[in-house]
Amino acid sequence: MKRFLTIAAFVVLAVLSASAQERIPCDRSLLSSGTRAASDYKGDRVSKTTGRVRIPVILAAFPNQAFSLPDTEIRAYWDALLNQEGYSEHGAAGCVADYFKKQSGGQFEPVFDVIGPVMLPESVGYYGKNWNGKKGDDANPKQMVCDACVAANIDFAPYSWSGNSIVDVVMVVFAGPGENRGGLPENIWPHKDYLTWKELDGMELTQYACVSELRNKTALDGYGTFLHEFSHCMGLPDLYPVSGTDIYSYFDEWDLMDGGNYIHNGFSPPNYSALERWICDWYDFKELTAPATISDMPAWDDEPVAYVIRNDDNPEEYYILENRQQRGFDFYVPGNGLLVTHVSGYTKGDLFPNVLESTRIRLIYADNRNYRESEAFFGSDNHFTTDGHSNYLSLSAYPYIVGDSLNNHLTKASIPAMQFDKPITNITMDAEGRISFDFMKEGTGIDHSVTVREIEDEEVWFDLQGRRLPCLPQSKGIYIVRKGKNVNKVYKP
Repeated sequence: MKRFLTIAAFVVLAVLSASAQERIPCDRSLLSSGTRAASDYKGDRVSKTTGRVRIPVILAAFPNQAFSLPDTEIRAYWDALLNQEGYSEHGAAGCVADYFKKQSGGQFEPVFDVIGPVMLPESVGYYGKNWNGKKGDDANPKQMVCDACVAANIDFAPYSWSGNSIVDVVMVVFAGPGENRGGLPENIWPHKDYLTWKELDGMELTQYACVSELRNKTALDGYGTFLHEFSHCMGLPDLYPVSGTDIYSYFDEWDLMDGGNYIHNGFSPPNYSALERWICDWYDFKELTAPATISDMPAWDDEPVAYVIRNDDNPEEYYILENRQQRGFDFYVPGNGLLVTHVSGYTKGDLFPNVLESTRIRLIYADNRNYRESEAFFGSDNHFTTDGHSNYLSLSAYPYIVGDSLNNHLTKASIPAMQFDKPITNITMDAEGRISFDFMKEGTGIDHSVTVREIEDEEVWFDLQGRRLPCLPQSKGIYIVRKGKNVNKVYKP
């Protein structure tokens, strides 16, 4: 096969957004201002999200970095991860193909053709060295993908899902670790991006994603990051803050597009949310518009039922309600209960909804914890694990019940508060994990939803939005402090 005639200059700047798991945008074509690099960005996704489609997955080794297993074994490993129906090794709930069949309700059936391993012509450092010492600013990752495509020496025509000579996506698994998890600065950071050349044997290859073989220096990775990057190709955005001053995650292990790809070493990522299934055209919400009592709402993994509540004055603002329980693909999510997501101003195709302090998709924390302060106080050690489940964000779902504290309402008067007046009250969860609640049935305007401890002698700190902090704040600013019956605004230097 012929080499590519030209390869345009690479886009290599990325925005660094740190948190306890060190979130950095998976799509590297970001400028420091938080905008996409216009020269590469096409604003599109795969040509369709339904039907049976084929995806090339090229295993690529370097002259100075081989795969950790012999060729036949590493190929068999990835083929099983991606295609083996009912895959259950390492606690997985199925393979990647199983995952997409479930998320799409059987509408999308991907088949992954594992190719290689192939040998790249250049060293790890040639492709992955960082520009200006910045993590994730790799020098030549697109060249790596181009070289892998040439070395694969295959016919790419079967991978044009629409038969228009455009290959929808190429996936590359490179040998060794990624810079994101245990790698050196010369290692490549897993990402999704666009190539800038046009043709290989009459086929146009543009969109690609790449992931590492290892999750650290020795252990094989699961498929969580593969799913995350491939989902970008399907049109899903990152949900963690990709720029600005936020240092924490909004969903973390609750969502694949935040930190969920790391759950259980990448072998048990959570289900797509209702919003993500809607983005892929697989799901329509059940909208609540009139007073109602919802009973026995099933777990999301059992039956995809999700409700949406819209702001009558602004239809682009709404809340999504999902019952997430630790079962199936959701087995390792942080907790159990009604997960409430606030969406404001998001439209399909927006790949960066949480940029530069503009948060358009975020989780409502039933425990009212300020996770910006929590991460600053606890650091990464707060992400500890008990029998496989992360306790970080474990109390974010409703109803929140800990000791003598109860939060089973979300209203304009509750803490945290709803942004418009369509209250959700009397949220309960039975022993089987079914959720029930009342919608727009609270008539008193009295807040029932916060802690039973109305008056405390201890000093309690809140931010200016009324959210209780888990500890003494670590950053300077103005806060609300309550001690007994006294409430004051104070400045913490």
